[in-house]
Amino acid sequence: MGRKRSKAIPARQIAYDSTPIPEAANYKHLGIIQSISGKYPYDIDAVTQTIRGTFLSLSQKVSGRSGANPNTAIKLYKTAVIPKALFGCELWNSISIADMQQLEVAHHFCLKRAQGLPHLTRSDMVLGLAGMTSIEALIDLQKLAFLGSLCHAPTREPCHTLFILRLCQFDLCENRKIGFIPDIVKILQKYNLEDYLTTFKTNSLFPSKEKWKSVCKKAVRQHETSHWRMRLEQHKDFSLFKEVHKSLEPATTWRVAKIRPDSLSLMKFLSRLCCKKPPEQPVLCSKCTHQHMHIEVVHALFECLFTDSPARLQTFIETVRY
Repeated sequence: MGRKRSKAIPARQIAYDSTPIPEAANYKHLGIIQSISGKYPYDIDAVTQTIRGTFLSLSQKVSGRSGANPNTAIKLYKTAVIPKALFGCELWNSISIADMQQLEVAHHFCLKRAQGLPHLTRSDMVLGLAGMTSIEALIDLQKLAFLGSLCHAPTREPCHTLFILRLCQFDLCENRKIGFIPDIVKILQKYNLEDYLTTFKTNSLFPSKEKWKSVCKKAVRQHETSHWRMRLEQHKDFSLFKEVHKSLEPATTWRVAKIRPDSLSLMKFLSRLCCKKPPEQPVLCSKCTHQHMHIEVVHALFECLFTDSPARLQTFIETVRY
């Protein structure tokens, strides 16, 4: 059998007010590349390069002799890098698992560099010490904020009319899985916030901008913290870390380094120490000849009788609790 010849699609002549409009597979509008395939973001590699490149460029400008204070570097990352890299993320949809993983890798890379942690440090340790959520949660927050803007938009605005139309279309055909509405519905269900959209559809009532922002931040933070703690409990690599750092908040060591800048290198050492994996087999101490299941420095500080010094231990404890 011969191959069937596909019919050539004739070129269409599209014009607006006698001005011809060329067709293209993708185009840039307001800094966002729109694609005929419906894939957003169109180029995930460009987003990850923006995250890494912008952070490295800015961090070099604020680094001192011992490097930038982690609190400063993380704040710079949150206020300058993230807004630039995630510009227009409210309209991203159909993000594949692989693409989201690339974004998370770039996110973790920057947070590791900001805190001076080794390259192979576990991601949940990196997020925990920085007090940061995943980048997926940051994107979800932007989309939830955009939903609030659409609900509060004046009824005569085209964006509000289009939003209501798409919302009605989704209610009539839930099989449609591409676009902002299906995406935001999944996010609302993820954080148990779907009742707010139901109330809006029924009574046209929605929380104020400030109230909605507070509700979303609280729900996302609770969800992220719960899953973060769950992951810490599931792997033995976190057995030491979870005893030292128990909440998804900035580490005490970074607060100490901010109050006492001269202790920055020591605080970085303590943070790296907390992130070390405990030995899988008992280790024999050359001083006290006893076996232990802790990192050598921890054993020397808190357990070994031959190196025990009350003054040194007291100084160490006061420094950490400062």
